[in-house]
Amino acid sequence: MIKNKVEYIISKICIFSLIICSFIILVRIGIYGFVKYTGNGQKLKDFIFFDYKSSSVNNLPMEKTWEELYPFSNESDSLLLQRKDNNSQTIKSIKLEIKPIKKIIDNVEEFLTDYIPCRYFFFEKNAYFEKVLKWNIANYEKEFEITPGNFTVFQGKRDLTEAAESLSNFYDYLANQNIKFLFVLAPRKIDTKDQKVVKKFDYTDKNVETFLNILHENQVPVLDIRNFLNQYPFYDYFYKTDHHWRVETGLYAASLIAEELNKNQDITINSEIFNIDSYNKITYKESFLGSNGRAVTLGKADMEDYTLLIPNENYSFSVHFRNLTKELRKCDGDFESLLFYDNLQNNNVYNKSSYSIYTDGDTIANIENLTVNNNLKILSLGDSFTDVVEPFLSLAVKHIDTIDLRQFTGSLEKWIRQNGPYDYVICLANTGSISQQIQWESHEDSFDFR
Repeated sequence: MIKNKVEYIISKICIFSLIICSFIILVRIGIYGFVKYTGNGQKLKDFIFFDYKSSSVNNLPMEKTWEELYPFSNESDSLLLQRKDNNSQTIKSIKLEIKPIKKIIDNVEEFLTDYIPCRYFFFEKNAYFEKVLKWNIANYEKEFEITPGNFTVFQGKRDLTEAAESLSNFYDYLANQNIKFLFVLAPRKIDTKDQKVVKKFDYTDKNVETFLNILHENQVPVLDIRNFLNQYPFYDYFYKTDHHWRVETGLYAASLIAEELNKNQDITINSEIFNIDSYNKITYKESFLGSNGRAVTLGKADMEDYTLLIPNENYSFSVHFRNLTKELRKCDGDFESLLFYDNLQNNNVYNKSSYSIYTDGDTIANIENLTVNNNLKILSLGDSFTDVVEPFLSLAVKHIDTIDLRQFTGSLEKWIRQNGPYDYVICLANTGSISQQIQWESHEDSFDFR
Protein backbone atom coordinates (compact mmCIF):
# COMPACT_ATOMS: atom_id res chain seq x y z
CA MET A 1 0.00 0.00 0.00
CA ILE A 2 2.81 2.38 0.94
CA LYS A 3 4.66 1.44 -2.23
CA ASN A 4 1.63 2.32 -4.35
CA LYS A 5 1.26 5.64 -2.53
CA VAL A 6 4.92 6.53 -3.14
CA GLU A 7 4.61 5.63 -6.83
CA TYR A 8 1.47 7.76 -7.03
CA ILE A 9 3.22 10.79 -5.49
CA ILE A 10 6.26 10.39 -7.74
CA SER A 11 4.00 10.09 -10.79
CA LYS A 12 2.13 13.26 -9.82
CA ILE A 13 5.39 15.15 -9.35
CA CYS A 14 6.70 13.98 -12.75
CA ILE A 15 3.45 14.86 -14.54
CA PHE A 16 3.28 18.26 -12.81
CA SER A 17 6.92 18.99 -13.72
CA LEU A 18 6.28 17.98 -17.33
CA ILE A 19 3.24 20.27 -17.52
CA ILE A 20 5.16 23.22 -16.03
CA CYS A 21 8.12 22.63 -18.34
CA SER A 22 5.86 22.36 -21.41
CA PHE A 23 4.01 25.52 -20.38
CA ILE A 24 7.27 27.48 -20.02
CA ILE A 25 8.48 26.24 -23.42
CA LEU A 26 5.22 27.33 -25.05
CA VAL A 27 5.42 30.74 -23.35
CA ARG A 28 9.01 31.14 -24.52
CA ILE A 29 8.12 30.22 -28.09
CA GLY A 30 5.23 32.70 -28.04
CA ILE A 31 7.31 35.55 -26.59
CA TYR A 32 10.16 34.83 -29.00
CA GLY A 33 7.79 34.93 -32.00
CA PHE A 34 6.09 38.10 -30.75
CA VAL A 35 9.39 39.98 -30.33
CA LYS A 36 10.77 38.68 -33.63
CA TYR A 37 7.80 39.75 -35.74
CA THR A 38 6.72 42.94 -33.91
CA GLY A 39 10.01 44.27 -32.56
CA ASN A 40 8.35 44.99 -29.20
CA GLY A 41 8.59 43.34 -25.78
CA GLN A 42 12.38 42.99 -25.66
CA LYS A 43 12.56 43.48 -21.86
CA LEU A 44 9.86 40.85 -21.36
CA LYS A 45 11.83 38.46 -23.55
CA ASP A 46 15.03 39.05 -21.57
CA PHE A 47 13.11 38.31 -18.37
CA ILE A 48 11.48 35.12 -19.69
CA PHE A 49 14.77 33.95 -21.19
CA PHE A 50 16.72 34.56 -17.97
CA ASP A 51 18.95 31.53 -18.65
CA TYR A 52 19.24 32.02 -22.39
CA LYS A 53 21.39 34.21 -24.61
CA SER A 54 20.22 37.77 -24.36
CA SER A 55 19.16 39.06 -27.75
CA SER A 56 18.90 42.68 -26.69
CA VAL A 57 19.98 44.83 -29.57
CA ASN A 58 21.66 48.14 -28.88
CA ASN A 59 22.96 48.44 -32.42
CA LEU A 60 21.31 50.08 -35.39
CA PRO A 61 20.21 47.83 -38.26
CA MET A 62 21.97 48.36 -41.58
CA GLU A 63 20.00 50.40 -44.08
CA LYS A 64 20.77 47.88 -46.84
CA THR A 65 21.83 44.24 -46.90
CA TRP A 66 25.25 43.21 -48.20
CA GLU A 67 23.58 41.75 -51.30
CA GLU A 68 22.01 45.14 -52.01
CA LEU A 69 25.22 47.06 -51.37
CA TYR A 70 27.42 44.71 -53.42
CA PRO A 71 25.16 42.78 -55.83
CA PHE A 72 26.45 39.95 -57.98
CA SER A 73 26.65 40.78 -61.67
CA ASN A 74 24.58 39.00 -64.31
CA GLU A 75 27.86 37.84 -65.80
CA SER A 76 28.76 36.00 -62.56
CA ASP A 77 25.42 34.25 -62.54
CA SER A 78 25.71 33.32 -66.22
CA LEU A 79 29.10 31.73 -65.51
CA LEU A 80 27.41 29.79 -62.74
CA LEU A 81 24.84 28.46 -65.17
CA GLN A 82 27.64 27.17 -67.39
CA ARG A 83 28.94 25.07 -64.49
CA LYS A 84 25.67 23.21 -64.10
CA ASP A 85 25.31 19.81 -65.69
CA ASN A 86 22.18 18.21 -67.09
CA ASN A 87 21.20 16.78 -63.71
CA SER A 88 21.38 20.06 -61.82
CA GLN A 89 17.69 20.90 -62.16
CA THR A 90 16.70 17.49 -60.79
CA ILE A 91 19.08 17.94 -57.85
CA LYS A 92 17.73 21.44 -57.24
CA SER A 93 14.11 20.21 -57.21
CA ILE A 94 15.01 17.50 -54.70
CA LYS A 95 16.70 20.09 -52.47
CA LEU A 96 13.63 22.33 -52.66
CA GLU A 97 11.43 19.44 -51.52
CA ILE A 98 13.73 18.48 -48.65
CA LYS A 99 14.49 22.00 -47.39
CA PRO A 100 11.04 22.70 -45.77
CA ILE A 101 11.12 19.30 -44.01
CA LYS A 102 14.63 19.93 -42.72
CA LYS A 103 13.59 23.38 -41.49
CA ILE A 104 10.70 21.89 -39.52
CA ILE A 105 12.97 19.24 -37.97
CA ASP A 106 15.58 21.87 -37.06
CA ASN A 107 12.93 24.09 -35.44
CA VAL A 108 11.49 21.21 -33.42
CA GLU A 109 14.99 20.21 -32.29
CA GLU A 110 15.72 23.81 -31.30
CA PHE A 111 12.50 24.13 -29.32
CA LEU A 112 13.14 20.85 -27.48
CA THR A 113 16.65 21.86 -26.45
CA ASP A 114 17.27 25.61 -26.40
CA TYR A 115 13.90 26.54 -24.88
CA ILE A 116 13.99 24.15 -21.92
CA PRO A 117 14.36 26.24 -18.73
CA CYS A 118 17.69 25.82 -16.92
CA ARG A 119 18.78 23.47 -19.69
CA TYR A 120 22.49 23.88 -18.94
CA PHE A 121 21.93 22.46 -15.46
CA PHE A 122 20.76 19.21 -17.05
CA PHE A 123 23.47 19.32 -19.75
CA GLU A 124 26.18 19.71 -17.12
CA LYS A 125 24.88 16.81 -15.02
CA ASN A 126 24.76 14.59 -18.10
CA ALA A 127 28.31 15.61 -19.09
CA TYR A 128 29.60 15.00 -15.54
CA PHE A 129 28.01 11.54 -15.59
CA GLU A 130 29.84 10.81 -18.87
CA LYS A 131 33.07 12.10 -17.31
CA VAL A 132 32.70 9.74 -14.34
CA LEU A 133 32.10 6.84 -16.73
CA LYS A 134 35.12 7.96 -18.81
CA TRP A 135 32.83 8.13 -21.84
CA ASN A 136 35.10 9.52 -24.57
CA ILE A 137 34.23 8.05 -27.96
CA ALA A 138 35.71 9.45 -31.18
CA ASN A 139 32.94 10.77 -33.42
CA TYR A 140 33.26 13.06 -36.44
CA GLU A 141 32.07 16.64 -35.89
CA LYS A 142 31.68 15.97 -32.14
CA GLU A 143 33.95 17.08 -29.32
CA PHE A 144 36.65 14.63 -28.26
CA GLU A 145 39.04 14.90 -25.31
CA ILE A 146 42.33 14.56 -27.16
CA THR A 147 44.45 15.06 -24.00
CA PRO A 148 43.23 15.56 -20.40
CA GLY A 149 41.02 18.67 -20.36
CA ASN A 150 41.87 19.46 -24.00
CA PHE A 151 39.03 19.14 -26.50
CA THR A 152 38.95 19.08 -30.29
CA VAL A 153 36.79 17.87 -33.19
CA PHE A 154 37.86 15.33 -35.82
CA GLN A 155 37.25 15.88 -39.51
CA GLY A 156 36.07 13.18 -41.90
CA LYS A 157 36.94 12.79 -45.57
CA ARG A 158 36.29 15.86 -47.73
CA ASP A 159 36.79 16.76 -51.36
CA LEU A 160 38.13 20.33 -51.43
CA THR A 161 38.77 20.45 -55.18
CA GLU A 162 35.99 22.91 -55.91
CA ALA A 163 37.19 25.29 -53.18
CA ALA A 164 40.76 25.19 -54.55
CA GLU A 165 39.55 25.97 -58.06
CA SER A 166 37.39 28.84 -56.79
CA LEU A 167 40.34 30.33 -54.90
CA SER A 168 42.58 29.92 -57.95
CA ASN A 169 40.05 31.76 -60.12
CA PHE A 170 39.95 34.55 -57.54
CA TYR A 171 43.75 34.78 -57.66
CA ASP A 172 43.58 35.15 -61.45
CA TYR A 173 40.96 37.88 -61.13
CA LEU A 174 43.16 39.82 -58.68
CA ALA A 175 46.21 39.40 -60.93
CA ASN A 176 44.25 41.00 -63.77
CA GLN A 177 43.51 43.91 -61.40
CA ASN A 178 47.24 44.20 -60.51
CA ILE A 179 46.46 43.26 -56.90
CA LYS A 180 48.83 40.93 -55.07
CA PHE A 181 47.40 37.96 -53.19
CA LEU A 182 48.40 35.66 -50.34
CA PHE A 183 46.52 32.64 -49.05
CA VAL A 184 47.26 31.81 -45.42
CA LEU A 185 46.46 28.32 -44.15
CA ALA A 186 45.83 28.07 -40.41
CA PRO A 187 45.96 24.66 -38.69
CA ARG A 188 43.18 22.68 -37.15
CA LYS A 189 43.62 21.66 -33.55
CA ILE A 190 45.00 18.26 -34.50
CA ASP A 191 48.66 17.37 -33.95
CA THR A 192 49.60 15.67 -37.23
CA LYS A 193 52.65 14.14 -35.53
CA ASP A 194 50.29 11.96 -33.52
CA GLN A 195 49.90 9.35 -36.23
CA LYS A 196 47.69 7.13 -34.07
CA VAL A 197 45.03 9.83 -34.11
CA VAL A 198 45.59 10.96 -37.71
CA LYS A 199 45.51 7.50 -39.23
CA LYS A 200 42.48 6.32 -37.28
CA PHE A 201 40.22 9.35 -36.87
CA ASP A 202 41.22 12.54 -38.64
CA TYR A 203 41.53 13.26 -42.38
CA THR A 204 42.48 16.95 -42.18
CA ASP A 205 45.95 16.55 -43.69
CA LYS A 206 44.74 14.26 -46.48
CA ASN A 207 41.89 16.64 -47.31
CA VAL A 208 44.17 19.68 -47.45
CA GLU A 209 46.90 17.93 -49.44
CA THR A 210 44.84 17.87 -52.64
CA PHE A 211 43.65 21.43 -51.99
CA LEU A 212 47.22 22.75 -51.69
CA ASN A 213 48.40 20.78 -54.72
CA ILE A 214 45.82 22.54 -56.90
CA LEU A 215 46.87 25.94 -55.52
CA HIS A 216 50.54 25.18 -56.23
CA GLU A 217 49.71 24.04 -59.77
CA ASN A 218 47.97 27.38 -60.32
CA GLN A 219 50.89 29.26 -58.73
CA VAL A 220 48.76 30.72 -55.95
CA PRO A 221 51.03 32.12 -53.19
CA VAL A 222 50.52 30.15 -49.97
CA LEU A 223 51.74 30.68 -46.41
CA ASP A 224 51.20 27.46 -44.46
CA ILE A 225 51.28 28.39 -40.76
CA ARG A 226 51.41 24.69 -39.84
CA ASN A 227 55.08 24.65 -40.84
CA PHE A 228 56.01 27.24 -38.19
CA LEU A 229 54.33 25.92 -35.04
CA ASN A 230 57.25 23.88 -33.72
CA GLN A 231 58.74 25.96 -30.91
CA TYR A 232 56.29 24.67 -28.29
CA PRO A 233 54.14 21.54 -27.91
CA PHE A 234 51.49 21.77 -30.62
CA TYR A 235 48.43 22.03 -28.39
CA ASP A 236 50.00 24.92 -26.43
CA TYR A 237 49.26 27.14 -29.44
CA PHE A 238 45.51 26.61 -28.87
CA TYR A 239 43.02 27.06 -26.07
CA LYS A 240 42.14 23.85 -24.25
CA THR A 241 38.38 24.33 -24.54
CA ASP A 242 38.32 25.92 -27.98
CA HIS A 243 39.30 25.12 -31.57
CA HIS A 244 40.88 28.56 -31.99
CA TRP A 245 44.50 29.47 -31.57
CA ARG A 246 45.53 31.70 -28.67
CA VAL A 247 45.89 35.47 -28.93
CA GLU A 248 49.66 35.00 -28.67
CA THR A 249 49.53 32.61 -31.65
CA GLY A 250 47.50 35.17 -33.59
CA LEU A 251 50.21 37.76 -32.97
CA TYR A 252 52.82 35.26 -34.19
CA ALA A 253 50.75 34.54 -37.31
CA ALA A 254 50.52 38.29 -37.98
CA SER A 255 54.33 38.51 -37.82
CA LEU A 256 54.66 35.65 -40.33
CA ILE A 257 52.22 37.36 -42.70
CA ALA A 258 54.12 40.65 -42.40
CA GLU A 259 57.38 38.82 -43.11
CA GLU A 260 55.83 37.29 -46.22
CA LEU A 261 54.54 40.68 -47.41
CA ASN A 262 57.99 42.21 -46.85
CA LYS A 263 59.38 39.87 -49.49
CA ASN A 264 57.69 42.17 -51.98
CA GLN A 265 60.01 45.02 -52.88
CA ASP A 266 57.22 47.60 -52.79
CA ILE A 267 56.25 46.84 -49.18
CA THR A 268 58.08 47.55 -45.93
CA ILE A 269 56.47 46.63 -42.63
CA ASN A 270 58.19 47.21 -39.30
CA SER A 271 58.57 43.68 -37.87
CA GLU A 272 59.33 45.02 -34.37
CA ILE A 273 55.62 45.80 -34.05
CA PHE A 274 54.99 42.07 -33.61
CA ASN A 275 57.50 41.51 -30.82
CA ILE A 276 55.46 40.18 -27.90
CA ASP A 277 57.65 42.18 -25.49
CA SER A 278 56.07 45.31 -26.99
CA TYR A 279 52.71 44.42 -25.48
CA ASN A 280 51.09 44.69 -22.10
CA LYS A 281 49.53 41.40 -21.01
CA ILE A 282 46.19 41.59 -19.22
CA THR A 283 45.06 38.20 -17.92
CA TYR A 284 41.50 37.46 -16.86
CA LYS A 285 41.54 34.42 -14.58
CA GLU A 286 39.11 31.60 -15.36
CA SER A 287 37.17 33.81 -17.75
CA PHE A 288 37.09 31.72 -20.93
CA LEU A 289 35.18 28.64 -22.01
CA GLY A 290 35.61 27.97 -25.72
CA SER A 291 33.13 26.51 -28.18
CA ASN A 292 34.31 22.95 -27.51
CA GLY A 293 34.02 23.53 -23.78
CA ARG A 294 30.54 25.04 -24.13
CA ALA A 295 29.50 21.98 -26.12
CA VAL A 296 30.59 19.53 -23.41
CA THR A 297 29.69 22.04 -20.63
CA LEU A 298 31.39 22.60 -17.31
CA GLY A 299 30.39 19.06 -16.41
CA LYS A 300 33.47 17.98 -18.41
CA ALA A 301 35.52 21.09 -19.16
CA ASP A 302 37.12 23.70 -16.90
CA MET A 303 37.27 27.46 -17.29
CA GLU A 304 40.66 28.75 -18.47
CA ASP A 305 42.48 32.07 -18.33
CA TYR A 306 42.20 34.56 -21.17
CA THR A 307 45.02 37.02 -21.90
CA LEU A 308 44.69 40.24 -23.88
CA LEU A 309 47.69 41.80 -25.60
CA ILE A 310 47.62 45.61 -25.70
CA PRO A 311 50.47 47.46 -27.47
CA ASN A 312 52.61 49.61 -25.19
CA GLU A 313 52.93 52.27 -27.88
CA ASN A 314 50.01 54.62 -28.47
CA TYR A 315 48.09 54.33 -31.76
CA SER A 316 45.17 56.27 -33.18
CA PHE A 317 42.47 54.60 -35.27
CA SER A 318 39.30 55.38 -37.15
CA VAL A 319 37.11 52.25 -37.16
CA HIS A 320 33.79 51.06 -38.52
CA PHE A 321 32.44 47.63 -37.50
CA ARG A 322 29.42 45.84 -38.93
CA ASN A 323 28.18 42.26 -39.08
CA LEU A 324 25.63 40.45 -41.25
CA THR A 325 22.73 42.75 -40.36
CA LYS A 326 23.80 45.46 -37.90
CA GLU A 327 26.00 48.48 -37.39
CA LEU A 328 28.22 47.72 -34.38
CA ARG A 329 30.64 50.60 -33.90
CA LYS A 330 31.87 53.67 -35.75
CA CYS A 331 34.36 55.84 -33.89
CA ASP A 332 37.90 57.18 -33.50
CA GLY A 333 40.11 55.94 -30.70
CA ASP A 334 43.21 54.05 -29.62
CA PHE A 335 43.90 50.31 -30.03
CA GLU A 336 41.12 49.49 -27.59
CA SER A 337 38.60 50.85 -30.09
CA LEU A 338 39.15 47.45 -31.76
CA LEU A 339 38.16 45.62 -28.57
CA PHE A 340 34.65 44.69 -27.41
CA TYR A 341 34.90 44.06 -23.67
CA ASP A 342 31.20 43.17 -23.45
CA ASN A 343 32.15 39.75 -24.80
CA LEU A 344 34.13 38.87 -21.66
CA GLN A 345 32.33 35.78 -20.41
CA ASN A 346 32.41 36.38 -16.64
CA ASN A 347 29.16 34.85 -15.35
CA ASN A 348 27.57 34.48 -18.80
CA VAL A 349 29.64 31.42 -19.68
CA TYR A 350 27.51 29.74 -22.34
CA ASN A 351 26.22 32.74 -24.26
CA LYS A 352 29.34 34.83 -24.81
CA SER A 353 32.92 34.22 -25.90
CA SER A 354 35.95 36.07 -24.57
CA TYR A 355 37.67 35.18 -27.84
CA SER A 356 35.38 37.74 -29.50
CA ILE A 357 36.76 40.63 -27.46
CA TYR A 358 39.01 41.30 -30.45
CA THR A 359 36.93 42.93 -33.24
CA ASP A 360 33.69 41.50 -31.78
CA GLY A 361 34.40 38.21 -33.47
CA ASP A 362 32.95 37.60 -36.91
CA THR A 363 32.58 41.07 -38.39
CA ILE A 364 33.17 43.24 -41.43
CA ALA A 365 35.31 46.26 -40.61
CA ASN A 366 37.16 49.26 -42.00
CA ILE A 367 40.22 50.07 -39.87
CA GLU A 368 42.36 53.11 -40.60
CA ASN A 369 45.59 53.56 -38.66
CA LEU A 370 46.11 57.31 -38.21
CA THR A 371 49.59 56.81 -36.73
CA VAL A 372 51.64 54.90 -39.31
CA ASN A 373 53.19 56.69 -42.27
CA ASN A 374 52.90 54.07 -45.01
CA ASN A 375 50.03 54.06 -47.50
CA LEU A 376 49.42 50.32 -47.54
CA LYS A 377 45.84 49.26 -48.13
CA ILE A 378 44.97 45.61 -47.50
CA LEU A 379 41.80 43.57 -47.80
CA SER A 380 41.77 40.72 -45.28
CA LEU A 381 39.34 37.83 -45.88
CA GLY A 382 38.84 34.84 -43.65
CA ASP A 383 37.13 33.03 -40.82
CA SER A 384 37.21 33.47 -37.04
CA PHE A 385 40.93 32.65 -36.88
CA THR A 386 41.55 36.14 -38.28
CA ASP A 387 39.91 37.77 -35.24
CA VAL A 388 43.19 37.75 -33.29
CA VAL A 389 45.39 38.40 -36.35
CA GLU A 390 43.88 41.45 -38.04
CA PRO A 391 44.10 43.80 -35.00
CA PHE A 392 47.87 43.27 -34.88
CA LEU A 393 48.27 43.65 -38.65
CA SER A 394 46.37 46.92 -38.38
CA LEU A 395 49.19 48.30 -36.22
CA ALA A 396 51.53 48.15 -39.21
CA VAL A 397 49.19 49.06 -42.07
CA LYS A 398 47.60 52.39 -42.96
CA HIS A 399 44.26 50.92 -43.98
CA ILE A 400 42.86 47.41 -43.65
CA ASP A 401 39.38 46.26 -44.60
CA THR A 402 38.37 42.97 -42.98
CA ILE A 403 35.62 40.62 -44.13
CA ASP A 404 34.48 37.49 -42.34
CA LEU A 405 33.46 35.45 -45.36
CA ARG A 406 30.67 33.75 -43.40
CA GLN A 407 29.05 37.12 -42.70
CA PHE A 408 29.43 38.70 -46.12
CA THR A 409 26.74 37.79 -48.66
CA GLY A 410 27.59 40.26 -51.39
CA SER A 411 30.00 40.11 -54.33
CA LEU A 412 33.69 40.34 -53.43
CA GLU A 413 34.52 41.54 -56.93
CA LYS A 414 32.04 44.40 -56.51
CA TRP A 415 33.48 45.20 -53.06
CA ILE A 416 37.00 45.41 -54.51
CA ARG A 417 35.89 47.67 -57.37
CA GLN A 418 34.06 50.03 -55.02
CA ASN A 419 36.52 50.11 -52.09
CA GLY A 420 39.88 49.55 -53.79
CA PRO A 421 42.42 49.83 -55.10
CA TYR A 422 44.19 47.43 -52.73
CA ASP A 423 47.90 46.71 -52.55
CA TYR A 424 47.27 43.22 -51.20
CA VAL A 425 44.41 40.81 -50.60
CA ILE A 426 45.01 38.23 -47.87
CA CYS A 427 42.74 35.24 -47.36
CA LEU A 428 43.19 33.24 -44.14
CA ALA A 429 41.30 30.01 -43.51
CA ASN A 430 41.79 27.17 -41.11
CA THR A 431 41.77 23.70 -42.60
CA GLY A 432 38.36 22.98 -41.11
CA SER A 433 36.51 25.94 -42.63
CA ILE A 434 37.30 25.26 -46.29
CA SER A 435 34.09 24.52 -48.19
CA GLN A 436 33.56 20.98 -49.41
CA GLN A 437 30.83 21.84 -51.91
CA ILE A 438 30.21 25.46 -52.76
CA GLN A 439 26.59 26.57 -52.71
CA TRP A 440 26.84 28.88 -55.73
CA GLU A 441 23.13 29.66 -55.97
CA SER A 442 22.90 31.03 -52.43
CA HIS A 443 25.71 33.62 -52.84
CA GLU A 444 26.43 32.89 -49.16
CA ASP A 445 29.25 30.35 -49.32
CA SER A 446 32.51 31.49 -47.75
CA PHE A 447 34.51 30.15 -50.73
CA ASP A 448 32.37 31.86 -53.35
CA PHE A 449 34.92 34.52 -54.33
CA ARG A 450 32.96 36.05 -57.19
